[in-house]
Amino acid sequence: MEKLAGSRFIKGISIVKSCTQYLPIILAGLFLSSCGGGGGGESNNNSEIPAPESHITVSTRSTGLGSITPTNATKSPGEIAEFTLSPAYGYKIDSVSGCDGHLEGNIYSTSELSENCGVQVSFSLSFYELTTQTDGNGAFEFERVQAIGQARLIITPNPGFIIDQVTGCGGTLNGNIYTTPFLTEDCLVSATFKKFSILEMSAKDSKTLLLSWGETPNASHYNLLISTAAQPDFQPIATQIKKNTGQHEYSTPLHLTSNIRFKLEICTNNNCTDSNIVSFEKSYSETITYIKASNPDTLDYFGSEIALSADGKTLAISSTAEQSNAKGINGDQADNSIMYAGAVYTFSHGDSGWQQDAYIKASNTDEWDVFGHSIALNADGSILVIGVPDEDSGSTQVNGDQEDNSRPSIGAAYVFKKTNKAWEQQAYLKPSQLPPSGHVLEFGKAISINSAGDQIAVGSIWGRTGSIAGGVVHVFEHKNNSWTESHTLSASNTDIGDQFGDSIKMSNDGNTIAIGAPHKNSSNQNPSGKPLRESGAVYIFNKSNNTWSQTAYLKSKNPIEYGFFGSNISLSGDGNTLAVGAPSESSTGESNPSSTSLPMSGAVYVFKSLDGTWNQAQLLKSENKEQADLFGMSVSLNQSGNILAVGAPGEDGGNSGFNGDQLSNSVDGAGAAYIFAYENERFVQKTYIKSKKAVTKTGIGRQISISADGTTLAVGAPFDDSRASGINGDPEEKEKRSSGAVFLY
Repeated sequence: MEKLAGSRFIKGISIVKSCTQYLPIILAGLFLSSCGGGGGGESNNNSEIPAPESHITVSTRSTGLGSITPTNATKSPGEIAEFTLSPAYGYKIDSVSGCDGHLEGNIYSTSELSENCGVQVSFSLSFYELTTQTDGNGAFEFERVQAIGQARLIITPNPGFIIDQVTGCGGTLNGNIYTTPFLTEDCLVSATFKKFSILEMSAKDSKTLLLSWGETPNASHYNLLISTAAQPDFQPIATQIKKNTGQHEYSTPLHLTSNIRFKLEICTNNNCTDSNIVSFEKSYSETITYIKASNPDTLDYFGSEIALSADGKTLAISSTAEQSNAKGINGDQADNSIMYAGAVYTFSHGDSGWQQDAYIKASNTDEWDVFGHSIALNADGSILVIGVPDEDSGSTQVNGDQEDNSRPSIGAAYVFKKTNKAWEQQAYLKPSQLPPSGHVLEFGKAISINSAGDQIAVGSIWGRTGSIAGGVVHVFEHKNNSWTESHTLSASNTDIGDQFGDSIKMSNDGNTIAIGAPHKNSSNQNPSGKPLRESGAVYIFNKSNNTWSQTAYLKSKNPIEYGFFGSNISLSGDGNTLAVGAPSESSTGESNPSSTSLPMSGAVYVFKSLDGTWNQAQLLKSENKEQADLFGMSVSLNQSGNILAVGAPGEDGGNSGFNGDQLSNSVDGAGAAYIFAYENERFVQKTYIKSKKAVTKTGIGRQISISADGTTLAVGAPFDDSRASGINGDPEEKEKRSSGAVFLY
């Protein structure tokens, strides 16, 4: 088939086999009921019954799709024969010959007959030229096309315009698509447009959506409406918006935003017309704040630990393998002489956004101390506690001898206070008792602080109860301007190697403490249950009248060997909701918790306390659960316990930003974070969160922290490879392997 010069074909022609030929047909509504008599293919209509000698026979033959009526004729000498030629839809009469006849319209008449003869007809595809024109305020998909059958035209108005009227070719308009009937001649389609307010949505920053529109002539005012999952019917959020305003800022944390839609009412006095509807569908990855160390270096693992203050305005980030020999606050960051010394960086949010305000080192920096292995901030971000489990001093006093290096991996904790925007070290905490010589303690493996900042819990995973090194937790209190160790907590069923104190979370008032023992060997909620190696457990302690007592011993309903239940935990502000991450969990979910078909997919267990009795309320999995996702590697509850953030550093999605394709698996180990909201007595997944750009083995989600109101979210990616430094550098400059990063939402 030859393409006409300067023209295009409309799609819709396919080749199908009919009888013994391949014939082109039009897909837009044409069906063939038979082969042969309908004119399909080539037909020979010679009669097998010979006419009387006094009569003349006229036979017919055709190619292409169409019919000839009658198919043959018997006439007397001197008479003429007439045939009606009927092309199929999309076809035309291309040529007719034979019997010395002529064609008028679709009637072919022979000359006066004197002998038997035949009529040959050729039907061919019918192309008609369809042209378009507009008033200049919009455009058709094309200006001219060679069309077969029906034409389907897409019309795009210019910004600020809508389609007013479309005419020509007998077509109909549906939305912005104009469809013609089967064309029988060349024709013209014309479109006009009119000014109208088109609502558009963009993100001003990670907590603000910007809704904007153009003016509609003669509009008196505008109303802006919102639809959410909780309230699907549109409700006004701004009314009587004056002419020429053109925009409205809607405050909402993007990581908490899903199933949200907006529309504008364009009003002329009391008569209002709806605009288009816009919904939260883009990734908005450009709104994510990308934080790097001020001195990034290969294998520093910036983002190993993160802590966000309750008000969401102070952020502490550790870089556990940082190598500077600097001491104290804001020392020499360029030095790289001490392996695994570690450092902590603090950032504050103000009118100009996020800024680094301190580079913090130990007052007795030493190699392999791993300063920053654990960190915690109080509610207003004025007190920072840093755990250093491999610090080597043998001191047993608060603010004791820091230069002693006689006891490897005894550990220490450092307390810093911010006054007038400046940090200073307030205390150097050590355990009051040491293990026998030659034994480690790892005091500082985990740390938690109450809201007021006057009570700290520090885990020593090899701490002893009697002679059993199952782990203990030390409680320090700040009174009379000094810190003292007030209590030591241990499990009721302690056993060697339980690592009680590997994770710690304290309620706002400090009267409830949840303590993880991820290497506990018990199989069920009975503390004396038969061993199930390193399945893990969580203990709840409560303080009353200045006396601490164990009030609960928690296990999952589906404990597994080497499940390490309790390796990371989070507690609501009131101490009544507990989230326990279990990245080694392998089930398909709550409906089949005993399955093991998704190894290392991970899970989060939610426990609720009612009148002092704890019960497992829910087993959470991600919507896109897959093996080796490590979902639950990090967990963080907001103060009310109704928003839960979960990290999955092994997740492989290739998306960026918010709510992309969860079934994507194109970037190995990119990592992800998830937001769950508590609705109708259950947590449900609301948001699927990625970094600014998915990169292999970045491991976003290894650490996670959410503010008290849930509006600020920090997610660690310690394996990020960018050489960028500071705030919002280029994440694609990959020259510093595992230098690390943190993403803020």
